[in-house]
Amino acid sequence: MRIKITKHAMERMEKYGLTEEQIKNCLKKPDLVVEGQEGRKIAQKRLNGYVGLVENLYKFEPGCR
Repeated sequence: MRIKITKHAMERMEKYGLTEEQIKNCLKKPDLVVEGQEGRKIAQKRLNGYVGLVENLYKFEPGCR
């Protein structure tokens, strides 16, 4: 799976102290996936047992694997 992390996502990662590895893990092994707008999905994962969630908005694009 090819993952592209946008500038906006990098800013949010820095704000919340998240690593690229944590984001990729959330996308590859989410605890829950819910439907978002315009065909997007939201992957959710608890980190270290904390109540807070990592939420990643993503979509599949043609030609990306």
